[in-house]
Amino acid sequence: MGTKDISASQQEGINLINMNNLAIRYRGLVCHAFAELEIYIEQIITSYFCDTKLKRIELGHRLVGTKDLPFETKKKIVEFITVQHYSEFKTENPEIFKDLNFLMEYRNKVAHWKLHSTMEDIRNFNGTNVILATYKTEAHQIKIDKEVINDVAINTFITKLQITQLALGKLLNTIEANTPKESDNNPTQGHNEE
Repeated sequence: MGTKDISASQQEGINLINMNNLAIRYRGLVCHAFAELEIYIEQIITSYFCDTKLKRIELGHRLVGTKDLPFETKKKIVEFITVQHYSEFKTENPEIFKDLNFLMEYRNKVAHWKLHSTMEDIRNFNGTNVILATYKTEAHQIKIDKEVINDVAINTFITKLQITQLALGKLLNTIEANTPKESDNNPTQGHNEE
């Protein structure tokens, strides 16, 4: 009496479901981690330009943290800030903006590319790899760009993201320590004048 054999078509159906679930898991991990990184970028911008918590919140909620300011633009603002005012950060982290480009491009692939699920992919699914693809028409032919996503690729992404996030956290702390606070600009604030 053992386990019941399943047909090839049933196994293909199971594989397709498992491929979709794994792709969803990977997308979630990458998008969540990248969203946290983007918050660091936004905090760097608002801390640099604003001397009070209220101003940082307003700038963050009304502009910096909205879809009206894409990540690429935020990255360019932080790069300008570091080159102009925190050159030691750029010296200590020479690959930081190259790494941010890699992270942004990888996040976009994982978030937007389609699951490549040909019958061959479904039959050969081993439970650990999924293939994401984008399709383009070039010279009247369809060109397929593919990216294999697995635990190793995701762990590489997360590790690079965490290292980048640590460096940006140090930059944020430096900016916050060097940004004059509103009370620094107004010596009478907080004192009763009689």
